[in-house]
Amino acid sequence: MLAKGKKQIARTRLTSPEGDNAYETYQALLKMAPLKAQQVLDGIVDWYFKQGSKYIRKGRLAQAGRGNAYKMYQQLTKIAPEHQSTQTLLSEITDALNQRGERQLRRNRLTSSKGKNAYATYQEMLTVGADSQSTQRFLETLVKRLLAQAEQQMEKRKYTTPKNDNAAETYQKILKISEDNAEAQNGINKIANRYRKLALDNKKLGRYATSLRMIERGLQVAPDDPRLNQLKQEVIE
Repeated sequence: MLAKGKKQIARTRLTSPEGDNAYETYQALLKMAPLKAQQVLDGIVDWYFKQGSKYIRKGRLAQAGRGNAYKMYQQLTKIAPEHQSTQTLLSEITDALNQRGERQLRRNRLTSSKGKNAYATYQEMLTVGADSQSTQRFLETLVKRLLAQAEQQMEKRKYTTPKNDNAAETYQKILKISEDNAEAQNGINKIANRYRKLALDNKKLGRYATSLRMIERGLQVAPDDPRLNQLKQEVIE
């Protein structure tokens, strides 16, 4: 049975198909020859560990929707949760995420370049270890940096445009990862108020189309704002 298990590993029949896979062979062998069974289990673990290590080298850590190192770790937790290689792989994934995140922060890649920024890396950190101290520290740093970015966008009057580089999107991203963040909520309100002021100024000058456009931009950010909604009715009438 040991030879059978090794052959199944060589054919990558690790946990499937049912009735012909190395893990089932390991379970059957465990009852008769525990030491030989361990060799089979070690072989399975080694395959998943090496595959996980390959994914780490490629930067495919825990991103949703594709093969990645974390999926290999999940397989290991099902078949050998206490195995040293299982814990080592998790540690290596965590270290790689931390290093990538710190590098992106240093380069100020907070939200730009889809999938290659600190915000996206934080999402992967949540998948791997939402409650870990390193994840929480990274969240705190990321939020501070995003708040600073939003403030700069406000100063440049990038309230809701251009796309992917405006204060509204930045504040909304902060609220997705820190939903009770008062500074981000205040920022949203500031944007709504600035558009309301622009709308009022244009209304006084008789520029109703421009006034309505400013109102609509404000409502994109704060759709339930009572003053903006009231002003919209006044301009339309």
